[in-house]
Amino acid sequence: ARFEYRQAATGFKVFVKEVDVDPRSGEVRFEVTGNDYRERGKLLGWRATLTQGGHPVGTRKSYLWD
Repeated sequence: ARFEYRQAATGFKVFVKEVDVDPRSGEVRFEVTGNDYRERGKLLGWRATLTQGGHPVGTRKSYLWD
């Protein structure tokens, strides 16, 4: 699973977090906390993509993501 996001203090710069998903639970949670949140501010937009075997399976995105 790949999570891309933009934050208030960084404008259009895109940050990425990636994790492997356990197929038994099928649940992933991404959080932007701590220093990342304090230094760069609130999330302005995000996109989450799930891939399997290198191919995208599904995508969800916020209203403000271009």
